This record gives sequence, C-alpha cells and structure tokens, in this order.
Amino acid sequence: MRTFPVALIVLAGLVCLPEHGWASPHNADQNIRLPAWETAAERLTTGKADKYDDYREANQQWYAVTAPPVVAVRPLSEYEPSRAVLMRPSGSISAFHKGIIKAVEGHVQRLVIFHTPGQMEKMADKIDSWGVDPGFIQFLDVADSNSIWTRDYGPVSHVSPNGHVGFTDFRYYKQRHFDDAISSKLAADWDVNVFRVSMSFEGGNFMADPHGTCFVTEKIYQQNAGYPQAVIDGWMEAYLGCTQMVAVKRPKKLGTGHIDMFAKLMSDKTMLLGQYDPELQPENAQILDDIESALKAIVTEGGEKLEIHRIPLPWDESGVWYTYTNALIVNDTVLVPVYSDFKDLEAQALEVYETASPELEAQTINSDAIIPSGGAIHCVTMTVPQGVLAPYQDPPPWLCPYNELSKCADSGPCGGLPLEGECGDGKLSYCGEDGYVHQQLCQSCCGWDAEQLWFDCLALEECAECIEECHGDSVGCSLTGGHAWNCGQTDDDPCADRTFAPCADDETCDAESGACTSPGTPCPEGEPCALSCAGPDGCDSQAARICSQDQLDVLLCAQVEQGCLAWTRAHSCPAELPCFDGVCGVPAGQDEGDAWPVVESEEPGPADPDNPNCGCRTWSDPGSHLGCSLLLCLLAALWLVQRRCRVPLDIPRQSHNLTL
Repeated sequence: MRTFPVALIVLAGLVCLPEHGWASPHNADQNIRLPAWETAAERLTTGKADKYDDYREANQQWYAVTAPPVVAVRPLSEYEPSRAVLMRPSGSISAFHKGIIKAVEGHVQRLVIFHTPGQMEKMADKIDSWGVDPGFIQFLDVADSNSIWTRDYGPVSHVSPNGHVGFTDFRYYKQRHFDDAISSKLAADWDVNVFRVSMSFEGGNFMADPHGTCFVTEKIYQQNAGYPQAVIDGWMEAYLGCTQMVAVKRPKKLGTGHIDMFAKLMSDKTMLLGQYDPELQPENAQILDDIESALKAIVTEGGEKLEIHRIPLPWDESGVWYTYTNALIVNDTVLVPVYSDFKDLEAQALEVYETASPELEAQTINSDAIIPSGGAIHCVTMTVPQGVLAPYQDPPPWLCPYNELSKCADSGPCGGLPLEGECGDGKLSYCGEDGYVHQQLCQSCCGWDAEQLWFDCLALEECAECIEECHGDSVGCSLTGGHAWNCGQTDDDPCADRTFAPCADDETCDAESGACTSPGTPCPEGEPCALSCAGPDGCDSQAARICSQDQLDVLLCAQVEQGCLAWTRAHSCPAELPCFDGVCGVPAGQDEGDAWPVVESEEPGPADPDNPNCGCRTWSDPGSHLGCSLLLCLLAALWLVQRRCRVPLDIPRQSHNLTL
C-alpha cells in the first residue's frame, strides 16, 4: 500500500461571476450558480473586444500564450505519488467539501486554503471547529474567482526529465476569466514553470499514464475546431508530454463531455469504464461497449494492453449523470462519490474498486448535492505530483500576448520583426517556425553577428567588442525585403548601428535606394515568392529559425530555387552550446530544492454570507528564455538523443483516435 504524504490545497472562496459584469463582486454568494459545463449564456459572445477580452488583455501575465517546454516532459498520472491536492469549496465550505477535507485528514502533510478577500477568518474558524489540526493549514488569497471546478481550470501538472514539476495552463471558458488566471497565479506563488497553450481544454477531460499515453473524449477536437487534429495533438505532446493520444466518443446527454464522468485510469494497465443497463440507456450502453472494444485493441506507450473493469453507472428519470468514476486517487486512498438512491449499485461499484486496485483504501463521499451541477469529487479537486517545486528552465517566451495565437496573426509573420531579429535589454527577439516572435535572454550579451548579418546571442569575448553593423552602407534592405534600414550611431560606442523600419503591406524594399516602394512583378510569371517547397525541407514562415534534429545547427527558412521557401543551414553551434529553439545555447536551470513555499496571508475583511451549494494560472517575464544549470548540462547529451523539434504545430506522432 502506498503511504506517501500529500498536501491538500483547498482553493477556497467562491466568487460566482455575474452575467452583467466582470469586476470582483462585493457579495459573491448572491451571484449565479455555475455548472461544470459552459452554459448557453456563457457561450454567447459580445464581440472580439468584449469585457472578458479586455480583462485578459489588461492582465497578459496570466493569459499570454507561451512557447512549450524546451525539454521533453511527461504527464502526471493520478495514481503516482502526489504532494498536493488542489480544491476550492465555497466560502462557507459545504458538507460535501467538508467530507473531502475530513476524508484526507491523516493522509495530508499540508492543507493550503485558497480564499478570496474576507473569507479566510470564517473558514479558519469552521475548520478549527471540526478538530482539524491547524498546524498543517496555510491560507492563500486568489483575489477573484468564478466557480468551484478546480479540475477543469487548475494546472495540469507535468514532470521534467530531472524531476521538476511544471504546470500546463490551458484556456478555460471565456466568461470565467478569473478562474482562467488561477493556474498562472499558483505557479507564481510556488515559483514553478508555467506554459500556456493556445487551445481550450478542461482537466476533467484528461487521464494519462506516466509514459505519455493520454486519454480524452472527442470534445478536445470539437472545442478547438479551428485547428486540425494534428496541430492539437502536437500541442498536447509539446506542452504536456502526450506522445499517444487516445480519443473516445462522447456519450449522449453528457453535459461536460469529460472522460472522468465515465472512466478512471487506475494503473498503467487497469481502467474502470462505466456500464449502463441497456434497458435504461440503450444508446449510451452501446457507445460504452464500443469504447471498451476499442480500448482493449490499443497498446499503450508503456507497452501495456489495458484490462478493463466495468463499473455501473446509475440512471433515473431526472437525467442527472450519476457516476462512480468521478473519484480522486490520493496516494494510498481513493475517494469515491456515492448517492442516497443507489445503494445496491454503490456496493457493486466499491467491489469493482477493490478488485481493480486492492492496494487502495476506498472512502465514500455523499455527492447528492453537487452531482446535478455536472461533477463530483474529481471535478472539484486537482492533484500535483511529488517532485521539485522550482523552475527547470527560464520562463518561456511569449508567442502571443493574448490567450490565442489567432489574435496575433493580424500583425503579420513575427509581428513585423525583420529576418535579422533585434536586441533589447540583453534579450534576442527572432522569428520562430510558427511565425511568432520568440525571445531569449542571452547568457553573455545580444548583438550584431557580422558574419551571419543578423542579431544573435554572442560569446563573452565578443561582448566587449564594438561591432560595425553598416559594412560601408548608410541605408539598405532586410534580407527578406520587408524592411528598410538606415545606419548611424545610436549609442555611446563609435560603431554605427542598423535601425529597421517595416514596409507597408503593399510595399517592398528597393535594394538600390534602401527605401520602401510599391512592388513591380516580384517573381517570374507572377508567381508568389514565398511558396513552401514540397518535401521535408519546406517551410512557411520566411526568416524563421529552428534547430536541426541533432541540435548542431541553426536552420533558417529562406528562399531557394524558383522562389520557394526551404530550411537552409545558417550556422553551426559550438559543441558546448547545442541549439535550442533556433538559438545556440543550453537552457538555464535552478538550484534544486524541495521546500514548500511560505506565503504570508493578508488580514481578512468582512466575511461573505453562507451559501454551501453555490455551484458549479509565477507569471513569467515575456522576454526571458533559455540558459544553463550544471545538472541540465550533464543531461544535455541525453536530450540531444531524445528531444524532438520543439515547434508544436507540426509534430510527427502516434495517435489513436477512437472516435466511434
């Protein structure tokens, strides 16, 4: 039996978002009840720049899309040792949430309660009245929130090769913008890496083994219909480590569309799968039987064939999706939701848990009050694995200051950045293969590479030199012709510097005059110049930089024969500085340590009124990027073999899509 300590993080204090506003409400519990699914009213949008977009754009540190990890991470499986459970009850803590807190007592090392202003004192008094040891309680203020569904908007943890914990922060429902920020706020509090993805996804629609097999329903593709499935699968691999995607059909009448409402992965080779009485639910009974057949046919990334244990799903005329799989595994125990009206099925369900995972102690929590809102125990909790709570790389660069890449597409490839890139405050900005600006904090300095004729991170000895950027010309054009430059002294050193200015959309830079002019016929027979070449060497974003597969060279997307774009070798990297994300250099790490972060709580204000049933993302500097620690340097050779191209838009993969 596993007996690992776990910390229960209670994200406490419900602030339900009113339909008519987005400011923090004064009296949260008087506001609407939000179910686990996105309501019809929430799906209605009021335009591209509505109040919810305005809030996100004003707080980009919590929402901006970032580059994925620079190392191949792996996902967390719930049955692995956990160090924390995240949960946030309403401000008054309902009987249901109390049941969860009491059930984990004796299994937890630290209880950290997230609260909104004015709720801490009231919750502390209530928990103290239960006889809970206050020595392991810690209060943290999340400022604003919308709902209790921590599983869906909370951080989906991944693990780095050296055992550090990182957070993958997916985009949550548009009108629940406060909830959408909590993962990044938590990462800031704990000082762990957080990576934000340009896709909508909820944690309740996710299960994984530690080898990279990830299970979802087809909803993941439905709610991101603007992107091809290969792109979505690529993001899941790059940001979370899902090297094998298994997508199953979404049963009928399942409001959330989440896999945790009818399935539960208990080990590398054991899964519980719901089963309906065909007389009560004939269509869903058949769908679940078909899912079982499909799951048995796959081989996981760990080389396992799944053993499926069927578990009953209760059904009555109310239409509520009762479930025994919406359970929470916490080290050596599993918390199972039960209901007053199905005692016969409850006994069968507990027997299935005992058969499938006899090493786990099953504890039951009555979930009558919450299940009509679309979830139970799993939906209001989120686990964080054992591991080092410290950054394993520098904060990832922002690919887009908004929470979806399409909002940055209007500014053109790489936001109008010239092929040569630019330097500022020791940071290199350059164009990535995805067509968005990438940034890296240079270890020594950022400056002009006179050999390559672009800006790059320079070696230490070069930083003390004055480098002439003009080569005898006072004006000229960027290598792509999209910018004009002039040269002159812009700082204290005697060497002149290039200053770039973008040409208008209908202009191109004339090489003789160094000025932007209306174009003539740019290509033979009127063909566009920037066509991607067919074959593996083709690319789409002119001036983009990536690494070769062996990480020895920087590759540039440039025009070759017949005016098409292809990857060409720009220059080689020194052996001690392999290429990462299009720039020579090894990512920086941090000193290892496993101390729990100490947080000072503010004094509480007035407490909110009781409402037990009110229903139901450290922000990173956008400019900083990669560097090096001794441990990561020792692991660099391993990474050179294992690491795939870090661009999430086109990643070869093994994908089992079991949409039936």
